[in-house]
Amino acid sequence: MTRGLEALLARTPGGSGVMARSGDAQQSGMGRQVRQIADSLSTRADPAQAGRAIERGVLGPNGFSANFRRTANSLYSEVDQYLPGNSGVDVSKTKAALDSLASPTPGAVNTSRALASSRVGAIRDALEADLTASSASGPFAGLGVSSRPTLPYQALKNLRTRMGDLIADSTFATDVPTKQLRQVYAALTEDMDAAARATGNPRAVQAASRANAYYRAGMNRMEVLERVIDRNGGPEKVFSAATSGTREGATTLRAVLQSLPEDGQKQLAAAVIRRMGRANPSAQDDIGEQFSSERFLTMWNSMAPEAKSALFGRLGPDYVRAMETVAKAAANQRQGAQVFRNPSQTTDAAIQAGTVFSFLTTLGTGNVGTAALIGGGVGLANLTARGLTSPTVVKWLARQTQVPFAALPVQIAQLKVEARASGDEEAIEFARELEQTVERQR
Repeated sequence: MTRGLEALLARTPGGSGVMARSGDAQQSGMGRQVRQIADSLSTRADPAQAGRAIERGVLGPNGFSANFRRTANSLYSEVDQYLPGNSGVDVSKTKAALDSLASPTPGAVNTSRALASSRVGAIRDALEADLTASSASGPFAGLGVSSRPTLPYQALKNLRTRMGDLIADSTFATDVPTKQLRQVYAALTEDMDAAARATGNPRAVQAASRANAYYRAGMNRMEVLERVIDRNGGPEKVFSAATSGTREGATTLRAVLQSLPEDGQKQLAAAVIRRMGRANPSAQDDIGEQFSSERFLTMWNSMAPEAKSALFGRLGPDYVRAMETVAKAAANQRQGAQVFRNPSQTTDAAIQAGTVFSFLTTLGTGNVGTAALIGGGVGLANLTARGLTSPTVVKWLARQTQVPFAALPVQIAQLKVEARASGDEEAIEFARELEQTVERQR
């Protein structure tokens, strides 16, 4: 009922201007709240700054990629104490994988060679040469192990480390066959796992398994980050890629946030918050900071719960509550605007024009009493609109649902006291007019 009254006043002469100013004040208040939330995370963060923060967090010297490699190498080094560096490791799995990737397809030899990666073929040829040299003149020559493709453990470990670094770097490049290199890396890992199991030491197996599990999890995240980081797209493209897919879930967003330090996470969240409430270019002001509660609510509702939790949940419950508060205020304003909705504004214009025409006609024909009634109606609409947009009056009205009508004069007096204490001129005038109305009714 209150929304209906507000919507009616917004179309009534005397009340329309008051309600319009109140709506603008609500928009400004929500805009200030959103900016305060964003500023508390990162001052002036925008998509470009957030994109650069993502790039630093993933590719920087202390970023996820570098830390991932250092940790993986450290975990693999724990296996060293159980496998001497000169112990022979059977690399049958690795050799088979390279042979499969580099061998031409029967019946289409020339075409398959053209399609195959020259880098993989070069690695296969180099491994063959190393195996030949190791079996002919290495420390295992004459020991009866030449029938198996064997390399020293230390050499194999260094080879896998270098290949792991190449894969991590090539994740964000286009000229390296990352998918094929991962197959070779997996084969290298299988050969080294077999060597750890061959020691018969459970600790060796456990250390190898722990290192492999960490590497697999890291590479899975790197695959997700690969779709985000594009060095040729610019930081804005990185930001767009990181925040895409939030309608359906938060797989990409969560992977990005988990790869960023705390300040990077805050920059990304602040940029998203600022973008959510920014009005469309056609409705923007000269500095590009015009807030739109409608756009904010649309973007908020379009985010999946998982995405909201990933982006704001890690910042603390206060941020989640603050965003939900703004969303509820925006939803309330949207629902109020739907009452007696008239997108073409023809009804508003008709009411305004009809009132002015009636007032002028009655006044021009000498019917002063009717003109006074029309003018009084406009004044009443103005007073009611100012009352409904006064926080003091609204709080006072809410309490009156529990008060007997006979106590209304006392309550009006209380409203006057509260209005004077808060300096609310609209409430003071509303109370004065209400008091006079009650007196006339007696």
